[in-house]
Amino acid sequence: MAPTGSMFLERVKAAIDTVLVLFLRVALVVLLLSLAYLLYGLLSGAIPRLDVPGAFTDQDRLRILRNVQTFGALCFFSLAVLTFCTVVLRPDDQDVLFLLGIGTAVVWLGFPALIGYLLRSYLAAHNEATRYLLAMFVNGGRVMALLLCIPVVRGIGRWLRQHPWLRALPEPKAATRIPSAQLPPGREPTIFSPCWHLPYCREFLLRVCPAYQARKKCWKLGRGCYCDQSMIDLLVKGVKTARGRSAQAYLRQEISDRLQVAKSRTQKAPCGRCFIYLEHQRLKHKFISPWLYPLTALLMWALYPYAAKGYYLVAEGGRKAWAYLSFTSSVQQAVQAAEQSTSSLLGRDYAPLVFTVILGFFVLILLLRLTETVIFKWKW
Repeated sequence: MAPTGSMFLERVKAAIDTVLVLFLRVALVVLLLSLAYLLYGLLSGAIPRLDVPGAFTDQDRLRILRNVQTFGALCFFSLAVLTFCTVVLRPDDQDVLFLLGIGTAVVWLGFPALIGYLLRSYLAAHNEATRYLLAMFVNGGRVMALLLCIPVVRGIGRWLRQHPWLRALPEPKAATRIPSAQLPPGREPTIFSPCWHLPYCREFLLRVCPAYQARKKCWKLGRGCYCDQSMIDLLVKGVKTARGRSAQAYLRQEISDRLQVAKSRTQKAPCGRCFIYLEHQRLKHKFISPWLYPLTALLMWALYPYAAKGYYLVAEGGRKAWAYLSFTSSVQQAVQAAEQSTSSLLGRDYAPLVFTVILGFFVLILLLRLTETVIFKWKW
C-alpha cells in the first residue's frame, strides 16, 4: 500500500488541479465575452469616436466609458488567470504553449495596432477610453509573457540536467481485458451480468471464490477476486516463475499497487479500484446514457410553459442590460425599441421554443456529466 503522506499529497494535487481547471474555464468564458464587447465597440467606431462632438451625449459618453473600463479590467484579469492556469496545468505541452505565445503577441502588439488603425480611419484622436484600452492590452501582454517564461526556464533547466544519450523510461502497460470463460460463446456481458461473466475474472479461482459459491456479485458481497487478500494469494500461487524475474512477486506488487488492497478483511473492500467492478460501471454507463436523450426531451416538453415564461423574463432583462451596455445613444435606442415593437408575430412565437431547445441541450449535457460523475467518480 502506498504511504499515507504520498496519498495525501496526491489528493491535494488532484484538488488543486480541479480548482485550476475550473478557474481556467471561467476565465476563458469571461475573456471571450469581454473581448467580444470591446471589439464590438472598437470596430463599430463608438470607442474611437467617443469624444467626437455631437456623436454622444455627456450621459452616454460617461456610461460607455464606465463599461469600457469594467470590461477592460475583466479582460486583463481573465488573460492573467487563463495564462497562469495553462502554464501550471500544461507546462510540457509545446503546442498549447506555442498558441499561448501567439496570443501574447496579439494582445501585446496586435490590439494596440488595431486601436491606432481605427483612430486614423475615423480621423479621431486618443480619448480616455482608447488610452485605457491601450494600457490594458500592453500590460496584459507583458503579464502573459512573464508567465510564459516559467515553462521556458523550467524546460531549459530540465535540458541541462538530462543527457541526450539516456534512454527514455518505458511506459507502463495498460491492463488487458481478458474475456470470462464462464460467459457463453457469442454473448456480450451486460449491466445485469454477474461478476464471473465479466472480463478479468479468472476461471481457476471460481471453485474457491466466495462470491461465485454464493452466486452473489462480489461488489455486493464484499469478498472475492481482487477485493480479498486470500484470493490474491491463490491467484499468485497459480502463476509459474518467469525467466529472469519472479512472476509471482511481479503480480503481487502489480495488484497491490493498482488496487491498494486492504490488509484486513474487516476493512471495506476496495471495489472502486477493481478491474471487474470498473467494467461493471462501464456497462452501467453504456446502458443508462442512451435513455438520457428521451428523458431530456420529455422533461423539456413538461417544462415548456415555465421555460416560455422564463424566456420573456430573460428577454426583458437582456433588453434593459443592453440599453445600459450598448454603444448607441439614447435617441437611437428609442428608435430601435419602436422598430422591435412592430416586429412580426412569427418571430415572437418561435422564440420561446428555440430558447427551450437550447436550454434542453444544456440540461442534456448536465445530465450526461452528472451520470459520469455518479458512476465513475462516486461509484454508485
